[in-house]
Amino acid sequence: MKPGHNKTNMLAPVVGGVFALTAWAAWGQTVPPDAGRLMGTVKEPVQAPRNSPSIDVQQEVRPALSPAAGFKIAVKGFRFSGNNSVPEAE
Repeated sequence: MKPGHNKTNMLAPVVGGVFALTAWAAWGQTVPPDAGRLMGTVKEPVQAPRNSPSIDVQQEVRPALSPAAGFKIAVKGFRFSGNNSVPEAE
């Protein structure tokens, strides 16, 4: 042997390679989930109670406003926001 080379220096790459190959082989042997395993992980949805209390909401009735006599509004234009279908020039 050459000076500076001993058995432990040559053994380390071999042991590392063996560990790498065994880890790769173990990863290749994992079984992908099938329909039965996937169905086993699905949980039943929680059902709401069937006897829920009834809620009665009374709508507030407000009298309609009558405009003052001779009341007019001058409209100078309209502006629409969120329009993506028609260009603004139209």
